Amino acid sequence: MINTTKSELVFLQTGEELHKSVVAALSDASKWVLQAYELQDLDLSAVTTKSHLEAALPAHIERFILREGGAHFDEQYVRDVFAFVSTNVGHCSPNLYAAVTRSPFVTSSGKSVYRKSYLPPLRRGFSTFLIALHIRRAIVLPFSFQWPRGLDLGYKGATVGKRELCPLEHLPELLRFIRSLDYREGAQQTEDVFNTYNSKQRERLVWMSQRLIIAGGWLEPADVNYEDMLALKASNDETEFSGHSDLGMLLLADLLERKYGDASPVNAAGWRAVLVNTRPTRMLEGVGSALGKGNANLVEQAAALSPAAMAPEALARVERLPGLEFNLKANAETWIGIERTFLRKVRMENKRQRTAALGYLNIYLFGYLPYWYAENPDFEYEFPSMPAKLTSAVFVSDLGLLDGNLRPMSFVDFLDSVARIRGWGASTHYGFLKQVAQLFAFIERYSDSLPGAKDFRQPLHTHDYPALTKSTGTNKRPIPRRVFKLFLSYIEALATLSAVLLERAVAGELSGNDIVGLSSRRTIIDCFERQDVFGFIPVVFHQGKAFPLRLIPNVFYAEARRLKSGHVAKVPHPHPLHQIIVSLYTGLRHNHIQWLDSLAFDQHVDDRPGGREFSELHVNTDKTKSKAWKSFVNFRVIEVLRQQRAWRELIDEPGFSKKVYYNNNPESKWGSFFPLFSHSPDGRPHTDKFYSSCWSRLLSGLQGLLGTVGVKGVRLIRFLPPGVAYGDPCMDEKLREYGSSQSRICEVSIKSDITPHSARVSVVSHAIGILPADLIGRHWTGQTEATVYHYVVPDEEETYAEQQRQNLALRQRGYEQGYEAMLRAAPGQRSPYIKADDVNSNLSKSLKANVDETITAYGCISLSFGEESKTGLDVLRDTRAVGAVENKTEICPYGNQCPPEVVAQLKGWKRCAPCHFAVRSVDHLPAITARIRQVLEGLAEIEARIAAAEDADDFTADELDALEQNRDVLAEDLAAWQMAAEVLEVMRQRIAAGKSTKSWHVQEPEIIERHLSRALFPTDTTEYVLARLQESEAFPMLESPQIRARFDLLRRQLLLNTGNIRAALKLEPSANPGAECLGLLRSIVEAHHLTLDDLKEMLESDDSYLDSIPSRPLKLLPKVVA
Repeated sequence: MINTTKSELVFLQTGEELHKSVVAALSDASKWVLQAYELQDLDLSAVTTKSHLEAALPAHIERFILREGGAHFDEQYVRDVFAFVSTNVGHCSPNLYAAVTRSPFVTSSGKSVYRKSYLPPLRRGFSTFLIALHIRRAIVLPFSFQWPRGLDLGYKGATVGKRELCPLEHLPELLRFIRSLDYREGAQQTEDVFNTYNSKQRERLVWMSQRLIIAGGWLEPADVNYEDMLALKASNDETEFSGHSDLGMLLLADLLERKYGDASPVNAAGWRAVLVNTRPTRMLEGVGSALGKGNANLVEQAAALSPAAMAPEALARVERLPGLEFNLKANAETWIGIERTFLRKVRMENKRQRTAALGYLNIYLFGYLPYWYAENPDFEYEFPSMPAKLTSAVFVSDLGLLDGNLRPMSFVDFLDSVARIRGWGASTHYGFLKQVAQLFAFIERYSDSLPGAKDFRQPLHTHDYPALTKSTGTNKRPIPRRVFKLFLSYIEALATLSAVLLERAVAGELSGNDIVGLSSRRTIIDCFERQDVFGFIPVVFHQGKAFPLRLIPNVFYAEARRLKSGHVAKVPHPHPLHQIIVSLYTGLRHNHIQWLDSLAFDQHVDDRPGGREFSELHVNTDKTKSKAWKSFVNFRVIEVLRQQRAWRELIDEPGFSKKVYYNNNPESKWGSFFPLFSHSPDGRPHTDKFYSSCWSRLLSGLQGLLGTVGVKGVRLIRFLPPGVAYGDPCMDEKLREYGSSQSRICEVSIKSDITPHSARVSVVSHAIGILPADLIGRHWTGQTEATVYHYVVPDEEETYAEQQRQNLALRQRGYEQGYEAMLRAAPGQRSPYIKADDVNSNLSKSLKANVDETITAYGCISLSFGEESKTGLDVLRDTRAVGAVENKTEICPYGNQCPPEVVAQLKGWKRCAPCHFAVRSVDHLPAITARIRQVLEGLAEIEARIAAAEDADDFTADELDALEQNRDVLAEDLAAWQMAAEVLEVMRQRIAAGKSTKSWHVQEPEIIERHLSRALFPTDTTEYVLARLQESEAFPMLESPQIRARFDLLRRQLLLNTGNIRAALKLEPSANPGAECLGLLRSIVEAHHLTLDDLKEMLESDDSYLDSIPSRPLKLLPKVVA
């Protein structure tokens, strides 16, 4: 009998039988305690709170409990003892103390018998009594019962050791066996079978399997049975009496199988089979509980069912539906037979998705519909127990024919609900529905032969499928190119350390204690601290420097294995390291690497001297190919795989000598073979989780190494809590929510968008710039040319760098083309500058047509630097632009006649820059930009004069004040012009980006019509002067005296270079130096066929008169569209 309670006893004996067992158990407990402390000859009358306190229970048994022969013990006494030991610390009530010890409240001398000091040893002693009673099969202790351990006390009561209070020789077989286990890392085991488990698994055996054996009431191996195990699991699933979701049944079954072999009543495979056989019934209990709670609740419960539990083979083992009087066998028989035929007839390499799809169909047919029928018995349509009764418009796809009538949810709608509840993507949803459609097509094709399928027609059509977007490429992020080689070198260094540890462990140079900490439990290893044990420190070479690795991730997974030499040793498991190295060299699928044939992978290798740089790898499986193929690889790949084969040949595991079917599928076209990466006892390769966890640890180790080797700005991982993905769009919100729900500890784990599949993406993406796609696929990765392109992901850093190079090249080309057009004065060449004041400009025409639409379409603005109640836009709307004057840099609604209040406010006449009545549009941008440089040049000249005046006494104080006042005015104008330019640039970007979708009846702004955009103005002296020449030609009035002087200097230099010395030395200033200078440049370029570079070289010669030009002003707003 088992005990499935949280903290209660189950009695197997009562009355006189129980009394005799209690008396015998008390005697046993007394003997065991005295034996444990080696006090068999102790006079128990000498036991006090200060002497031999550990013998408190034997003393109380002799003095009180068994002193009177007429004492009787019943169930209540045992319950009192259990309540006494369940209170681990602190006082207990005097009544409970007296009840369990059978002692009086006070002695004959009037002293109290109760002593607090007796409580700890009495609790340990009575726990021993309960174990003695348990093994006499009088009671079954609960899972929560804690096994007692004796304490050795030292100075001031400090615990210096523990001892076993229940001698192993007195325990039954199962308890003796499990209690002989020492879970500590490196501990010497009494049973060889314990060496096959790592320390974490051994700890789980001690703390979980021991309690499971107790709660099961199992004393001998023959007592263990699947029925009890299943009952314990079902009860724990319902009440979680153990405090854990998993009781560790599989681990216990595996232990008993390893210990007792064929004599064991249970084994791991048998327990798995029991779970598979009973899983559908257990899961259907939840659906049965939804009866009477509405269709929505029923759908949610049904959607929660596992498709594996409702697959054809699993469904065939279900006897009934919980809570229903429904003949499941009769109704499901036809469907199960057809689905089995379909799975057998249509061969597939991997039937997982197809089987899951059939599972979802069966969930609908037998997990949802029967319960819906039970709630709606008046429904007129017969239950679809066979395909012929599966009315399409009722059960498959809702065509709206039964709107308003009673009807169940259709299968298509049900699968939509499942997709929403389970969070499927469109492709997953589509794939499952497609597999069901193929079943229906199969039934239609063989409708004359299949039972119950006559006249069946395909009920699913294209409109029933979810909408799909065509994939444009993989969503996997490659390893950044600049750390790819470092990553590979890092893994190679750790693989070398693994090989060293393996060699020393096999040779017996490393004991189990030496490898403590290399199991999967510990995550970080300090190589410097353990260099004497390892005899090796891994080193990474990067950019010609050596970097010894101190703190490395634990990727060695050292576990005990029986070697062919006959002894058991802890050895590293290099499987994930070797697999990842091969994937980074070749780009092969991880699944194909895992399933390489240990006898055939190097059959094409030429081992003759001189032929070892590259080789051919025999790949015996593939996702799309029909036969084995060869991949051209670096010979290092062959070396790594041969190291893996050497590891395999060391291990004495019976399953390693047996062939295994590819993907454990007996129907696989690849047949059976000896997997190179055998890991499980039955010879199967390691799991995907094994190498995925290793990959995460490697990324974290590399992230820590990047700072050491000087690589900055590369993020590979993040430490995030559960439920938060690496690129989660709601990450900040989820982190705040998680943090606020925690108290002291936040559980985090390594998250990254660089997954093991990124190895394939990285190899293809890095190679595509060297080799053509067809060559990569045919000789390297085994892909088609189209698939190779699918896996190409440009490196983010290289893409950004290339964008910067393109921007620079485009900008330079734009300058050159603009300058060359200017210098050649090409006929019909359209100027890049817009003259918004022209009577025929788009702006002028639009204003005359519609003022309101023009203001909006041209992004017109009026900047206000105060709290003015009215702006230029308001005046323009009020006057309908009557009397307004269109200037180069603005529209003046007052006809260039400044109102008196504006003159007073701005302290000057025609200060258009800060004027809030000035209206500016995006077509004014080119002229405003020229005006900014005009003001800047004047400001730079005044700054230079003020700086010179401060070093000399040539200016009076009034003159200096005048200069500074002029500087302040220019600075205010410059800020206003710059602000206007930045705001208009934002407006231009908005208009160009199509932010406004409204159509206007006015003409488009010329700056948009001609696709003009702002570029950084050159700071190079020559280019600056050439650019200002362009502006001077377009806007002669926007020249500054300073730039006119430079134009005149350049004009004179050109005259000197052409030999016209007299004209160059004339004292009369030129009326238009810019136009004359530009004319001379055009003549020189045309006469000598100069390029822009030739001209720049001539102008920048050592005897040039050009000096430095003031730099462009700072931006006041960002360029990006707000």
